[in-house]
Amino acid sequence: MGNLTLGMAMFLNPLGYDWVVYGVNYLTHDYWMTMSIMYTMAAFFFAVFMYLYNINLIKAFSHHAKKTHNHIKTKIIKNG
Repeated sequence: MGNLTLGMAMFLNPLGYDWVVYGVNYLTHDYWMTMSIMYTMAAFFFAVFMYLYNINLIKAFSHHAKKTHNHIKTKIIKNG
């Protein structure tokens, strides 16, 4: 299920989904409403993917920031 929701979220992202945008725009007759619907659907599927894979964004970004920061700090000290 997680892979399916990630695939849907990536598809609904603003690249390569012309026929879906055309269909929603045909129904709403409003560009901004269409874009709002598309971004909301993409966010929903990303959220379901993160829930199914138990991904905590705050912890993931924190870990990435610490790892990146330590790597840069090490390079500065070595070049010192």
